[in-house]
Amino acid sequence: MPNLTHTLLAGAFICGAALVETARQAIRADVENKRVPGAVLLVGRNGRIVGCDAISFQDRASRTPMKKDSIFRIASLTKPVTTVVG
Repeated sequence: MPNLTHTLLAGAFICGAALVETARQAIRADVENKRVPGAVLLVGRNGRIVGCDAISFQDRASRTPMKKDSIFRIASLTKPVTTVVG
Protein backbone atom coordinates (compact mmCIF):
# COMPACT_ATOMS: atom_id res chain seq x y z
CA MET A 1 0.00 0.00 0.00
CA PRO A 2 1.50 3.39 -1.00
CA ASN A 3 2.10 5.93 1.71
CA LEU A 4 0.56 9.42 1.74
CA THR A 5 3.69 11.07 0.34
CA HIS A 6 3.72 8.77 -2.70
CA THR A 7 0.01 9.38 -3.25
CA LEU A 8 0.45 13.17 -3.06
CA LEU A 9 3.44 13.10 -5.40
CA ALA A 10 1.54 10.97 -7.90
CA GLY A 11 -1.41 13.39 -7.71
CA ALA A 12 0.85 16.41 -8.25
CA PHE A 13 2.45 14.69 -11.22
CA ILE A 14 -0.93 13.93 -12.79
CA CYS A 15 -2.09 17.55 -12.27
CA GLY A 16 1.16 18.82 -13.78
CA ALA A 17 0.86 16.43 -16.72
CA ALA A 18 -2.76 17.50 -17.30
CA LEU A 19 -1.71 21.17 -17.29
CA VAL A 20 1.05 20.48 -19.81
CA GLU A 21 -1.29 18.54 -22.09
CA THR A 22 -3.96 21.28 -21.91
CA ALA A 23 -1.39 23.94 -22.84
CA ARG A 24 0.01 21.71 -25.62
CA GLN A 25 -3.49 21.25 -27.09
CA ALA A 26 -4.15 25.00 -26.97
CA ILE A 27 -0.91 25.74 -28.83
CA ARG A 28 -1.61 23.03 -31.41
CA ALA A 29 -5.07 24.57 -31.99
CA ASP A 30 -3.41 27.95 -32.64
CA VAL A 31 -1.00 26.27 -35.08
CA GLU A 32 -3.85 24.51 -36.90
CA ASN A 33 -5.82 27.78 -37.11
CA LYS A 34 -2.66 29.44 -38.51
CA ARG A 35 -2.48 32.02 -35.71
CA VAL A 36 1.16 31.03 -35.10
CA PRO A 37 3.60 28.81 -37.01
CA GLY A 38 4.78 27.19 -33.79
CA ALA A 39 5.77 27.74 -30.18
CA VAL A 40 7.96 26.54 -27.35
CA LEU A 41 6.02 25.42 -24.29
CA LEU A 42 7.60 25.51 -20.84
CA VAL A 43 5.43 24.77 -17.80
CA GLY A 44 6.81 25.10 -14.30
CA ARG A 45 5.17 24.12 -11.05
CA ASN A 46 6.53 24.56 -7.53
CA GLY A 47 9.93 25.58 -8.83
CA ARG A 48 10.32 22.61 -11.18
CA ILE A 49 9.90 22.20 -14.90
CA VAL A 50 7.01 19.80 -15.48
CA GLY A 51 6.88 20.11 -19.25
CA CYS A 52 8.95 21.46 -22.11
CA ASP A 53 8.07 20.96 -25.76
CA ALA A 54 8.82 22.48 -29.16
CA ILE A 55 5.66 22.50 -31.27
CA SER A 56 5.39 22.78 -35.07
CA PHE A 57 7.60 25.20 -37.06
CA GLN A 58 9.83 28.23 -36.61
CA ASP A 59 8.96 29.13 -40.19
CA ARG A 60 5.95 27.46 -41.79
CA ALA A 61 6.97 28.41 -45.37
CA SER A 62 10.40 26.78 -45.17
CA ARG A 63 9.13 24.04 -42.84
CA THR A 64 11.96 24.76 -40.40
CA PRO A 65 11.11 22.77 -37.26
CA MET A 66 10.72 24.54 -33.94
CA LYS A 67 13.44 23.73 -31.41
CA LYS A 68 13.36 24.05 -27.63
CA ASP A 69 16.19 26.58 -27.87
CA SER A 70 14.74 28.64 -30.74
CA ILE A 71 15.27 32.38 -30.40
CA PHE A 72 12.25 34.71 -30.60
CA ARG A 73 11.94 38.43 -31.18
CA ILE A 74 9.67 39.96 -28.55
CA ALA A 75 8.33 43.41 -29.35
CA SER A 76 6.77 44.12 -25.95
CA LEU A 77 7.41 42.55 -22.56
CA THR A 78 4.40 44.04 -20.77
CA LYS A 79 2.17 40.95 -21.12
CA PRO A 80 4.79 38.28 -20.28
CA VAL A 81 5.97 40.21 -17.22
CA THR A 82 2.40 40.80 -16.05
CA THR A 83 1.58 37.12 -16.53
CA VAL A 84 4.55 35.96 -14.45
CA VAL A 85 3.97 38.54 -11.72
CA GLY A 86 0.20 37.96 -11.58
